[in-house]
Amino acid sequence: MLAGESRASSAFSASEQGRAVYPRLALALIGPGRVGQALLRRLKRQAPADWALEVLVNSRETRSAPVDRRSGGMDAGSLERAGDRELDDLPALLSRRPAAAYAIVDATASEAVARCHADWLAQGIHVVTANKLALAAGCASWSRLEGGKGHAHYGASATVGAGLPVLAALDRLRRAKESVISIRAVLSGSLSFMCSQLDAGRSASNSVMAAHELGLSEPDPRVDLSGLDVARKLVILARCAGQALSIEDIAIHGLVPDALVSGSVDAFFERIADLDAPIRRRVDAAPGRGDRVAYLAELDQRGRASVGLQRVASEDPMSRCSAIDNRIEIVTETYRDSPLVIAGPGAGVEVTALALWSDLLRVSESGRPDR
Repeated sequence: MLAGESRASSAFSASEQGRAVYPRLALALIGPGRVGQALLRRLKRQAPADWALEVLVNSRETRSAPVDRRSGGMDAGSLERAGDRELDDLPALLSRRPAAAYAIVDATASEAVARCHADWLAQGIHVVTANKLALAAGCASWSRLEGGKGHAHYGASATVGAGLPVLAALDRLRRAKESVISIRAVLSGSLSFMCSQLDAGRSASNSVMAAHELGLSEPDPRVDLSGLDVARKLVILARCAGQALSIEDIAIHGLVPDALVSGSVDAFFERIADLDAPIRRRVDAAPGRGDRVAYLAELDQRGRASVGLQRVASEDPMSRCSAIDNRIEIVTETYRDSPLVIAGPGAGVEVTALALWSDLLRVSESGRPDR
């Protein structure tokens, strides 16, 4: 149990008698980058008065609210510098004063942060995340994460489809004992954007740069181009559907030439024109028939999985994804003749922040952990 958690109920009783006011939800935000800033703006506009932003963490520093603050609030400017702290210290910093519930928002792509999710859940701290690395981790780490969900909520709708209701749909199917026969999907808004640009005759380098500037890609676009980000999303979908899939089980057909795999992000951007010829060759050699290309993720009932470029016909719905769309087609016994289709914007700062916001509302409104 967190420090301060045992005092929360009495604190709220005192609040009702007018002697003290404590927040219903105390928040820590890790990663105030583009998505984190968008979430902060939404929190400032729409957060209930009894929420409090207690801690703000980036790669350089940690900021926390003054200990003696008596009312909630979402003004990040009021947070004072607390100095660099280990992630293990974050729960104690977050819970320095009583609250009905505590939540940590992970708006990073950090493996170190993802490794903490299970421990935070086990301590009764709700976790809301856009970080895919915990859900797509090795089986042992994933099992620990699943075990922690009995103690607190784990809001992960932003990890696949930027909040499209695909994880919720798969969870309902699994709970209903409806076996998933196959999944076929476009899972990367940035690669969907790039494919639409390639179909229009534009170069790969210009397409990647445009996706990056629009906030559609990962901070390092090679994560998208390598196919690893799509593979992680497929792992998450499979596990949500009841299959114990791992990254190692997926045939990943990436798009990054060997010469650009290593080196810094800045060095990659300096040489980004070197993408053009290799990706054009991959487009020309893509399997399938059709006049368009799509970067597809596929999974069957036996656990055979792959991600990579494929040629698709113009009448294939996967070819009709607009610039940043995701599209997930799920075939089950019930949805065999007409697959369950979930589609919509699957990338972008604002839609990802909206998914985090929605999960925070669920945490705040439910008042009890998932079972």
